[in-house]
Amino acid sequence: LIQASGIIVAQVAPPTTAASYLLSMRVMQVLLQVSMAPSYSKLPLFASLYASGSFHTLILVVRTAIARSHMIYVGGVLLVTIGINPLLSAIDSQTEFITLGLWLLLGIAFFVERFGAMHLQFYSLSNHILWHIANGVSGSVYLIVSLLLWPRFGIVAFPIAIICGYAGFYSWVAASHVYRHYKIAMWEFESHSSLVPPMLLVAALALSSLIQ
Repeated sequence: LIQASGIIVAQVAPPTTAASYLLSMRVMQVLLQVSMAPSYSKLPLFASLYASGSFHTLILVVRTAIARSHMIYVGGVLLVTIGINPLLSAIDSQTEFITLGLWLLLGIAFFVERFGAMHLQFYSLSNHILWHIANGVSGSVYLIVSLLLWPRFGIVAFPIAIICGYAGFYSWVAASHVYRHYKIAMWEFESHSSLVPPMLLVAALALSSLIQ
């Protein structure tokens, strides 16, 4: 559904707006794929530690991997924020990038998605699979919210809908299953893995709104 939003935008938005949005989504997909590496490359190790019952070591390793993934992602988002327009100018691109405020809002939206996905991957080591439920509900929320907000907010409706879909169900359900299954406190886990990165994104969004 999120990827299909590009097709919708291409049909209903002005060509320049559609091109900017599709370019931003392509850049975002690259950042997401790169940021997955520190976490997803460790999946065999995670499975081995889980099978051996070494839960304490597993939690420490997972916490570090998630923190690295988040920092790579946020670092990439901020790097694009600073460098994308000079880069497009240097290559004489005919396509403008979306506004930096919208880009940072999109960055926050996909951070929420990554947060939930990595927690759900961690919980899936238990062989209790929730992906279909989490994606089904969050996808439905995303679709409803984007359709409701599009007439008033236009393209901004999509990142808002992503945040609503993931923060409204997917991410907190995934995280709560992790805390309960591994018997860990939210603050104990998130303060070492997921606290600082979103604060950087929110601060950057606030700064961009002041500048603009």
